[in-house]
Amino acid sequence: MPQKWLILIAALGGVVGCTAETVEPKAVADTSKPKPGADADVKSDPIDPFYLAIEAERWDVMIDNARGREPVTRAYSLSDEDGRLRIHRALLNGVHNLMLLRNEAFQAGLVDRTTSAALEIPEWAFVFEADLPSLEELQTRSDWLGQAIQPFIGAACQTDAGVWSQECAVE
Repeated sequence: MPQKWLILIAALGGVVGCTAETVEPKAVADTSKPKPGADADVKSDPIDPFYLAIEAERWDVMIDNARGREPVTRAYSLSDEDGRLRIHRALLNGVHNLMLLRNEAFQAGLVDRTTSAALEIPEWAFVFEADLPSLEELQTRSDWLGQAIQPFIGAACQTDAGVWSQECAVE
């Protein structure tokens, strides 16, 4: 007998459930930021310098973490009979290190904004070349790098007394 009551209650519940009004969920306010250009009339929140600084520093930390890993070495099938591959890699690494030195010297106040902005990195430093440059081109690039490093090495290697640092005297 108790089973009949359960069946009857379940059946009535099913009938009542099928005929009941549907209840719409309450709308939740959209708190996401609008996409750029989505609506010109919507004002975006002002940029908070504190959070922007944290975001920018996150990129630095991620780059530092990636740079701190063991260098990736691969066996290259290119022949280096005349040393051009070695020279080419050294010049690209030199340009990379020059950019780091420029930034560090500027941040430390060793060079001014004008000196830092005057450094124009040539296009060859950013374009992957399928064929190795000629020795004459590599010499031209080496000459450029030698001239470009002078203001930054000079600023970074001077001691407070204006004397060339001993650590910088070693090549």
